[in-house]
Amino acid sequence: PDALEDEAVSLSLKIVDQNIEFADWLTNIRCDALGNRCRIELNSSNLIKDQHYRRDKLLSAWVMHLAGHLTGKPMTSNLLGKNGEVRLKQMEPEVAKQEFLMLCEAYIEGLCHPLPFAPKTSLNWLEAKGEEFSGDLIDYKHKAVEKAQKSYEGDYKLHGEVENNAYLLRIYPNFETLWSDGAFTLWAHRLLKKLTETIGKDLPKDAGGEQ
Repeated sequence: PDALEDEAVSLSLKIVDQNIEFADWLTNIRCDALGNRCRIELNSSNLIKDQHYRRDKLLSAWVMHLAGHLTGKPMTSNLLGKNGEVRLKQMEPEVAKQEFLMLCEAYIEGLCHPLPFAPKTSLNWLEAKGEEFSGDLIDYKHKAVEKAQKSYEGDYKLHGEVENNAYLLRIYPNFETLWSDGAFTLWAHRLLKKLTETIGKDLPKDAGGEQ
């Protein structure tokens, strides 16, 4: 594939009476003879652990992946990490734009009040097939609750996500408060569900044995 010049990406939005100007550059773009575009990113993290993609390490690349579709052309993203490669499949440009707009809307809403959103815990929720739910935590009977709670609060072998985030610790000190009558599940699906669907081919069984 041939290297392309850096591409300027810009978008003007108005969300809840707030004018937003997004502008950035897409770098490390390649294009093959058929016109297929691909962005290459070198990532200093281990992207695979215990035969699973570490989706929490893909968040910044996900934003760039969506932005790469704002020109109206599909794009694949290949992330090369210390112990493997992750591919984000190309999307329909209009779908990618809507996902990007949802991120912008969440950003504006988050400036108004704290969102019940924790990325790593949300990804664990989605991986366990947790669904959108509105209501008390005690009323939702699903294995995803236990997995998400462990991810957020930790246990004697695992540091929870809340322990490493002063913002979350102050506003949502435990999973029950993060739940927020089910709003946690809505934000998880709204902001990250499409990411989990866009990650490429399945891993081989011997992948990512080391952290």
